[in-house]
Amino acid sequence: MNYAVQLYSLSNYIQQNGLEKALKMIHEAGYEGVEFASFYQYTPEEIQSLLNKYHLKAISCHLGINDIKNSLSYFLKLNISYVIVPYISYESWLNNGANILLELQNLQDFLKPYSITLGYHNHAHEFKDNHNFIHYLYQNIPDISLEFDVCWLTIAKQNIEKTLDDYHNNLSLIHIKDASNFENVSKDVPVIGHGIVDMQSVFKKVNQYELKWCILEAENIQIDPFVYLQDSLKNMKWFENATL
Repeated sequence: MNYAVQLYSLSNYIQQNGLEKALKMIHEAGYEGVEFASFYQYTPEEIQSLLNKYHLKAISCHLGINDIKNSLSYFLKLNISYVIVPYISYESWLNNGANILLELQNLQDFLKPYSITLGYHNHAHEFKDNHNFIHYLYQNIPDISLEFDVCWLTIAKQNIEKTLDDYHNNLSLIHIKDASNFENVSKDVPVIGHGIVDMQSVFKKVNQYELKWCILEAENIQIDPFVYLQDSLKNMKWFENATL
């Protein structure tokens, strides 16, 4: 099992200290990779140099639908394997679902010649009002990668084991995130394993389906970020080993 950090988790840290210090901290905390949510006005060559310096792999990137085609040079230089659409609103799914599917299929066709997989990252609203827009997406684009966020599945009151079983053929990456309560996932953010998410079930399925990467994400880290990264990695590895 490999572990990465979604750089969105360190947005405040990067804004104050810069990308290089964040990558250095991630490496020193014991992670092997990162998932981008922005390229921070660096060139692809500059980012690759930093990744090489800190022995990190760029495994994936979160980008909005309209930003993906213009970022191809980054995907190719950084050898990014997965491009993930991080958010489509409930209203868009409800009122414009067919057009969204066409846009996603177009992007999938654009990326395939470069051996880049298109994926989608869920929040809770895909399951709002008894809808299941994840299943709607899967039914219409059966080979899309589904990067499930286990915290948002929990907030949406979805059964984690059943969800990962239902879509296991579409799993390569998973977001490991925890929360203290159901009302506000960005308040009092706990270290992984200290919150409401059933990490035992998560890592049981991670092991069963031999997922390539677990990606740590936190909405708003409120303790020393190095401590958060290090303690969360220690706990994720504990769950990994405990559920083998």
